[in-house]
Amino acid sequence: MSKVSYEIVRKDERLFFYDGKQYVLFDSGFTKGFGKNSVSVSGEIGPFKVGTMNDAFFSSFINLVMDDGKKVTAVLNPMDGYNCILKGNTLTVSDEETELPKHEYVFDFVDAYLPLIEGSINGKQCRFFFDSGARMTMFGERSIAAEKVRSYKEWMAMLGQYAELDVYKLTLEFQNGFKYEGEGALVEDYRYRAAAQMMNIRAMLGIDIFKHYDMAIIAKGAGRGIYLMSKA
Repeated sequence: MSKVSYEIVRKDERLFFYDGKQYVLFDSGFTKGFGKNSVSVSGEIGPFKVGTMNDAFFSSFINLVMDDGKKVTAVLNPMDGYNCILKGNTLTVSDEETELPKHEYVFDFVDAYLPLIEGSINGKQCRFFFDSGARMTMFGERSIAAEKVRSYKEWMAMLGQYAELDVYKLTLEFQNGFKYEGEGALVEDYRYRAAAQMMNIRAMLGIDIFKHYDMAIIAKGAGRGIYLMSKA
């Protein structure tokens, strides 16, 4: 059993950390379909044993070089059984059961394995897949969209290319009383829509909703879910 802390590195509006040997993307949305989802080129992330993928995979999937010129060669998915606390600029990762933090809001996971939470998007009931590797909410139904605010280019890992996405104003609400006025990108590619239908979700919930809070992702032990805590 291990517990270790790292400095959070923010790049391209996503969360990374350096484990002493490599840069790691913090991504609850990454799945490879079998076994544990966390992977690296060496089969290790800090003290934790993970799966292996070659360097070419990370270059194509993440398509990002850090400010010091190094590539990202690992992905940590907290849903593999890690309890993760993001507080200030520090990420603490543990594979031990953790005392639940004092919090303002908790989003209970409604699935035994996936980071699924219930809520609504622009007044429509929605099951969200929480993806800490996504910069903002992403949805696939044009009927959900309200006012368009802008467009931007996003790297689409499943497609292996950039896509021009339209961004709309969104109102997200959850059963715990949390309400968020923000933005979301419309993704209409059939491959993403098929994956969403397979998991019975209507939207991906990105990391931007939590930028005003510290956060805990509890995936091991009792109280599985996402906890929002006031910043110090």
